Amino acid sequence: MKIKNISRDDESYTRKTNFETQRSFSDPNPDIHRFEKPREYLRALNATKIESIYAKPFLADLSGHADTPTVLAFDPNSNSHLISASSDGQIRVWDITDKKTIYAIDRAHNGFVNGIAIPPYLHASSSTENSFYFSVGTDKHLKKWELNLKVANVNPEMASTKYGSIGYTLGDDTVGKLPSYATPTQDVVAPNTLLCIDHHYSDPLIATSGYEFIHLWDCYQDRLVPKQEFELPTSTETVYSVKFNRVERHILAYCARDRSVGLYDIKSNQMIRAVTMETKSNKVCWNPMNPFHFSCANEDGNAYTYDMRILEKGPIMMHTGHTNSVLDIDYHPLGNEFVTAGYDRTVRIFKTDSTDYRSREVYHTRRMQRVFSVKYSLDGKYILSGSDDQAIRIWKTERSAPLRELSRKERSMIEYNQKLIERYKNVEDVRRIADHRHLPKALKSQTVQLMKERIGKERREKVKERYTSKKDAKIEKKQNMRKRFIKVNE
Repeated sequence: MKIKNISRDDESYTRKTNFETQRSFSDPNPDIHRFEKPREYLRALNATKIESIYAKPFLADLSGHADTPTVLAFDPNSNSHLISASSDGQIRVWDITDKKTIYAIDRAHNGFVNGIAIPPYLHASSSTENSFYFSVGTDKHLKKWELNLKVANVNPEMASTKYGSIGYTLGDDTVGKLPSYATPTQDVVAPNTLLCIDHHYSDPLIATSGYEFIHLWDCYQDRLVPKQEFELPTSTETVYSVKFNRVERHILAYCARDRSVGLYDIKSNQMIRAVTMETKSNKVCWNPMNPFHFSCANEDGNAYTYDMRILEKGPIMMHTGHTNSVLDIDYHPLGNEFVTAGYDRTVRIFKTDSTDYRSREVYHTRRMQRVFSVKYSLDGKYILSGSDDQAIRIWKTERSAPLRELSRKERSMIEYNQKLIERYKNVEDVRRIADHRHLPKALKSQTVQLMKERIGKERREKVKERYTSKKDAKIEKKQNMRKRFIKVNE
């Protein structure tokens, strides 16, 4: 056997005098670093702490409404223009960049404005001045409005001094003739109250829902006349929400007062399938990147995701976190997450491509009241919410994301820190810092109480399964979310 002797020169590792520094023999190559794991873990811990320090999701609020903003809608041709409507019938057109009102229409509806739909395609080749939008309200009116984002030659007597906005009141003869965009170009009275509206993604069709019926309207007729009328065979109650599928564009998803969530085919004029839940759903929204999945905001404080191919099996995922009813829901443009508005005064963000049922983020402020509407911006970087304190708030989707333009070195550092946090997210110290959120005392106590109730219910079910004969009971182990629906309506 051949043995190699280790030999080295004394001059290469010893000091000649006592004044010289001790020589180091560590290899600078990070791939063979002796403490690679501890060093990387420390970097992940520091990155998590820095992210929590710079977490400031709230950006600004838009003030001007005199009542609760119930509807939010973005102009599909511009990420900086928003249309909002409130419970007192007012419609406002906003410039998000300047945080000001372009113009406001008072008493656009007598009562609640329940929905606003803007055609998701460009109507004018050169500008968006000739675009239009639709609104529905509890006064049974379906109105078509001109959307003018470049207001010019305004009468000074009609201008409001607050926030530089321009206010118009329908039926007010003291200020003279109103401009074209302050009066509806078309106005139709429906037989019942209209609660929701949605526009088709390619054809000039809009769908409205109300008591017992879903109506289809043609947009380009001289007068809006119902093109089709669908009566749900399984529901004699109010239909709260309808949404067109972006890919299978002849399919409508709806949720009704009788706790049913279903699909309707406008070509064959018949219902495809529906399921009945334990509690009713308030809003429905399709995933923009996965045409088979849609989610519903439910009255039990959860958001349920369904697959239209296996709708008879119930929801495929249940997202929990709210301590009260979920009133609105909207998907991120990329489809990887959605945001919900809760009656518990919080805005929560959930991931769709994760097995974690809990919310990724929870936003709240001290003055924010019950949240009735929520909307993603077209680029997905911001979230807008309308609450009961008459304010529209702007939030960041990523709570610690910088707003200024970043250099390439800064972007690479942020991406590296995010990868470190993702890699060590299951480590106790990193998870504790990353998951910590400052919540109001009442909300935190309600969350703890709901957690105890759920754990107690699961424990009782396990005891029941243990002492029950399998032959008699035939208890099947199902997920908790699958127990939330009662029956399937074919």
